[in-house]
Amino acid sequence: LRKYGRYQNANLSFTGGDQVSKYAIILDYMKQTGLYDIPSSPSTSNAQIQRFNLRTNLDFKFFKIFEARVDLGGRIESRRYPNFNGPDLWQNIATYPSNIYRVMDGNSQNWSGTALYPNNPVASLLALGRIATHDRTLQANFNLKENLDFITPGLSLSQ
Repeated sequence: LRKYGRYQNANLSFTGGDQVSKYAIILDYMKQTGLYDIPSSPSTSNAQIQRFNLRTNLDFKFFKIFEARVDLGGRIESRRYPNFNGPDLWQNIATYPSNIYRVMDGNSQNWSGTALYPNNPVASLLALGRIATHDRTLQANFNLKENLDFITPGLSLSQ
């Protein structure tokens, strides 16, 4: 394992408006790498997540009785991690003695193991491949509200 994993996060937000309209725009970027000490290649990868977020909130008031709200959000997220990942791998790393494996079995490119400790964590990270996912999410909320205070104070109709 590496001594640390890198984490980067940056965001920008813009807000403003007046009595009639208000806006908020939020941009966010995040990247985090894992603790596995393996190179990134076409067949192996340390755990990694990279995400971009965009969020906009717009509020409008018009004709003194109507309020409208438009909220839009989007996210692009990419993940890479070893094919053998999660609780089983961490259980093996935590419970197996650190000196029981030779990294490679001579020049035959076969990974070593023992009858008592069959799942070589190093081999699991370097020889079982990697998984990559790429997700895109778009969310939208719309709301229109009519203030009916002229009928009864506090009464409104919302869609």
